[in-house]
Amino acid sequence: MTTLREKLKAHVIVSMKAKNPDRTQTLRMALAAIQKKEIEFKKEPTDEESSRVLTTMMKQLQETIDQAKSLGRTETVASCEKEIAILKEYLPEMMSESDVLRAVTEIVNDLKKSGTLASGSAAVGPIMKQAMAKVGALSDGKTVQAAVKKALGL
Repeated sequence: MTTLREKLKAHVIVSMKAKNPDRTQTLRMALAAIQKKEIEFKKEPTDEESSRVLTTMMKQLQETIDQAKSLGRTETVASCEKEIAILKEYLPEMMSESDVLRAVTEIVNDLKKSGTLASGSAAVGPIMKQAMAKVGALSDGKTVQAAVKKALGL
């Protein structure tokens, strides 16, 4: 089984041969970001860590889109949207909000059974930690936080 990094390297070569400069540039940026993490951790990142890197890149591109829209820079918006579309191809499918809510509800019920569930807003932190560990890179923090608050009735 090939890793995400190997898949990206192979697709860079394919896009270069196809003379697709936008795709090549985006994939090279993704590889560079993953390599930066490798240097930081002093080991090859796992697919999950690589997925987190790509997700972070997508969030940065989304912020760029928001700023560019407010400034009326349509060419920048279009470019960033293309890059996001390319990066999404290499990420696992995200969990739906209902699946995230189900996972969070399980965590809340387990904590209630064990008697370790704090009351009110104090419970959000520990539940968020467990939920993010459970859903991993399959959901973003905002979705998980909304599900936690919904499950707690906050």
